[in-house]
Amino acid sequence: MHPKESYSDFQTSIATYVASLENYTEESFVSKKDEETWSLGQLFNHLHNSARNFHFKMIEKCLSDNENEKELKTEEGVQLFLTNSFPDIEIKIAPSTQYTPPQPSLKAEVKEKLLRLEQDAKHFISKIEESNSTGKMKHFIFGFLSAPEWFQLIGLHYRHHLKQKLKLENLIT
Repeated sequence: MHPKESYSDFQTSIATYVASLENYTEESFVSKKDEETWSLGQLFNHLHNSARNFHFKMIEKCLSDNENEKELKTEEGVQLFLTNSFPDIEIKIAPSTQYTPPQPSLKAEVKEKLLRLEQDAKHFISKIEESNSTGKMKHFIFGFLSAPEWFQLIGLHYRHHLKQKLKLENLIT
């Protein structure tokens, strides 16, 4: 997928998440069914933090050199990019301080972070288009991905979590 298409996909997802913020009270945004279930706020923080602290960094590493250029995606990774979507499965990871996202302070801060993230992602379009790098970085499930694939993965990840968002919304209504 071309970086401009990946960015457009990401923009659509961001718009969906930002618009949905209007539907929650501050209290409902951070309410949790139980200790194992994330709040909507935690989900939004997960999406922001994974793009900012993981996907963006992997893109930068891929663009910085040709390391791992001959490495391949896993079968799951090949399928992911062929279908341009995550498999229809729920991934559960045990709560931990390393993985469980923090509760947000305010919806307005989350909105600001998502909109800033969208603008920051835009800068990767030209970086990816102009780069001659063939570097790849390993994803723990999908194998070795190039910078354009890591960029595409952001929008895929946001779309993947729409089902979780709907489930969490149903818990607060």
